[in-house]
Amino acid sequence: MPSGSSHEDDLSLFHSRRLAELVTLVRGEYDMVLIDTPPMLTMADARIIARHADGVIIVTRANQTSRESLKDACQRFQEDGTNVLGTVLNDWNPKKSTHYGYYRYYDKYRHYYSPDSKE
Repeated sequence: MPSGSSHEDDLSLFHSRRLAELVTLVRGEYDMVLIDTPPMLTMADARIIARHADGVIIVTRANQTSRESLKDACQRFQEDGTNVLGTVLNDWNPKKSTHYGYYRYYDKYRHYYSPDSKE
């Protein structure tokens, strides 16, 4: 659903009965409804909309979202009584990562599993 043009009254829509009615309407029409919101630590939109959702999935960006920001987001949703279903990590490149060991572990021992191995 496109957001349309911006108006001064946009924030009042979040606090109106119409938002709840819209969520109820689309729930009746679809098996699953995903609502993409702006980042929740910088704008209140996600927290307001989450009150009408069964749960939220927090999207984080590798090498950009700090652990503290993720903890803060989870804590705020918990304070609101919102169910955090999980997280998604975007833009992670295992070849460039220094924080995850499985790629390096595989690279170190790949000759044991490689079809070209002479052992």
